[in-house]
Amino acid sequence: MQGRHETVPELLRRCEKLRLPYNAVLLVVVLVLGPVIGRGLPNAGRLLLLALLAANFAFLAGPVLDGYLGWLGLRRASVTGVLFAAVTAPAALGVAFVVYWIEADQFVRR
Repeated sequence: MQGRHETVPELLRRCEKLRLPYNAVLLVVVLVLGPVIGRGLPNAGRLLLLALLAANFAFLAGPVLDGYLGWLGLRRASVTGVLFAAVTAPAALGVAFVVYWIEADQFVRR
């Protein structure tokens, strides 16, 4: 594959395989940090859903960066792993923040 660039569909197909582990990480964050989400807060579920949706849009940054770095000639296998970690970590932190905010707000309302 030397000298040949991936097409956009090939790149997206390769990166979409990482979406399941990505969402698994986000789910673990929610399950570990938010066991009481929704109790006493009618909008907590909607807020969390919006945070997860935003995190999935953020997932698209990985394939875009991967495509540009591949275009610049960087090896794809190592780049994809680093980008996956670089995109997943802030998304997990963002979802953790939303979970924390929901629980803190619930605590203050008691």
